[in-house]
Amino acid sequence: MSPSKQRRDEHRASAWRHFLNGAKGHASLASPCPQRSVASQRSSRNRRAQWIAWRSDRFSWVPKDRLWLLDRLGCAATAGTGSFGSFITSFAPEPGRMRLRDVFPIAPVAGVGHKPVSMTTVRWHVLLRFINVVLVSLNWLYGVKRSAAVPQAHTASQRTVVDSIVERSLSVLHRLQEVVDGEWERFLPDFVDIRGQKQPASTAFQDLVAERVDNLEFAAQCDPLPHLPAEVQSCLQKGIIESPPPGLHLFESFSRGSREEYAKLVIRQVRCGKLGLSTHCCGGGTSFAVGKHGGQRLREVWHGRRVSEAAARPPKPRHLASPTALTFLECSDARPFRLSKRDASCWFDQLRLPAHLRLYMAKPPLSTAELREAGMTDKEQQLHLEEGQLWREGPLFPLHHVWPMGFSWSSYIAQEEMLHVCREAGLDESVLLACDCTTPSSFELVAAVATDDVMLFSNVGEGTTLAAAQVLDAVIDARGAVRNAKKDVNDELCGTCVGVDLVNGCFLDVPGPRYLAMIMTFLHLHACRVASPQQVQQLLGMVQWYDLLVRPKLSVYSSIYAFTLSDDESERSLPGSILGELACSLCLGIFWRL
Repeated sequence: MSPSKQRRDEHRASAWRHFLNGAKGHASLASPCPQRSVASQRSSRNRRAQWIAWRSDRFSWVPKDRLWLLDRLGCAATAGTGSFGSFITSFAPEPGRMRLRDVFPIAPVAGVGHKPVSMTTVRWHVLLRFINVVLVSLNWLYGVKRSAAVPQAHTASQRTVVDSIVERSLSVLHRLQEVVDGEWERFLPDFVDIRGQKQPASTAFQDLVAERVDNLEFAAQCDPLPHLPAEVQSCLQKGIIESPPPGLHLFESFSRGSREEYAKLVIRQVRCGKLGLSTHCCGGGTSFAVGKHGGQRLREVWHGRRVSEAAARPPKPRHLASPTALTFLECSDARPFRLSKRDASCWFDQLRLPAHLRLYMAKPPLSTAELREAGMTDKEQQLHLEEGQLWREGPLFPLHHVWPMGFSWSSYIAQEEMLHVCREAGLDESVLLACDCTTPSSFELVAAVATDDVMLFSNVGEGTTLAAAQVLDAVIDARGAVRNAKKDVNDELCGTCVGVDLVNGCFLDVPGPRYLAMIMTFLHLHACRVASPQQVQQLLGMVQWYDLLVRPKLSVYSSIYAFTLSDDESERSLPGSILGELACSLCLGIFWRL
């Protein structure tokens, strides 16, 4: 026994004797241990204050110690979550002595047998509550009965499972703990209340401000038509809108901000070649602005739903990267993956739209007077009119000269053009990571393409992905395309690909800020118990994107599909079964790490 422990034991014994004497004569209660030094008493007070502050942190909206956030998620999973919550609270397996050959049923963990050495016992017991919710969730999915006879002592295989769950829970806790304020709020849906704080602008629809919308210096510089499959070229040349419905040319006027700002933006887009002007149109839609993640920039989106419905159905984009495609990567500690990335700037605005489709891609009209007031003279208006039209006083329709974001065909066209760029750079289908491609036989150099992003991976050491990226840069420049150099990643071990983090070249994981935002969104829905189908779909879409890393996890969902398929935009009471499926999914989010 160490001298310090011996002294502590003596002080405790002395304090106990004084307490007993004080209970009899009430004389020593004020100073139960007079032998303790001033420094010892001060240290004790500090520890007590720290403990009280730590315990109080659990009631913060976003606890500084994210352990309390996991605890809050686990507690929410047990209340108001339908049969799932009932199973968690009532799962009390009876002791059994039979042999158990399978992993399930598996009893909850008790004690400190699996506690990490670096974690205090008091924090371990908080984490243990969350770990047991995960374990019971797995029992629930497996179909274990609430009163199943389960040996309290875990078998060797069960201990391995528990160790894995503990390790994954600690990993999630570590990633959540690394998130700082300001990094995660932008991932919250706009319906989530932030306790007296203004919702970050980048998470919601915003009023249009022309200067905050990114524009190219020269738009429509790439013609994708010659690079499309022959049958698609033929379809586009014949026309993909053969029988437009009546009233397609009638659509909502601009209402997402001041018309002065809208006029300024239209003029900028006309001058760079993204738009033209027309005295009439055959179809169109309004436009609105949404905030971009990570800053004060805006993205303008064209509302092309009605035109898309009138058009022929587009082909499915080929070889599109996804989280599932990234799971095909194979590496080791000795051969980690290195990543290089390239991003095309405003990619849709670089792709030229065939002239015969322009009249269907109109935006809300502006009067010639509004354009004059915003700085475009009548002569300049005439210069930008569609071929064969004569200028006249009155309304002018801005027409897209590029494939607009918001039209059903645009994603297919953008993906095909980027695939053609990759082929010219020596990245053919044999090296692509996609669910509709054969997995490459070697990972010396592989690529993934997601519309405007190209990701290059290699497990043979430094330099390989950077050399391939430089070839890709040359092809992009030769085509007259513009890339966003600020987003370049050059031969790194860590990076983000299609929303998934590559960690140290060996792991795929959900970014901490996104996981935190998903938990907070669920806790908001759980507290309100009222939401519209669209709001629930926003959270479901985020969660299911990462479920593509572990596709069996999609089996959690059932009742939620009927709820989210409704077109009713009004808020309604959330059934416990839906909250239960979301709670189960988020608790099992520890398995997103691969």
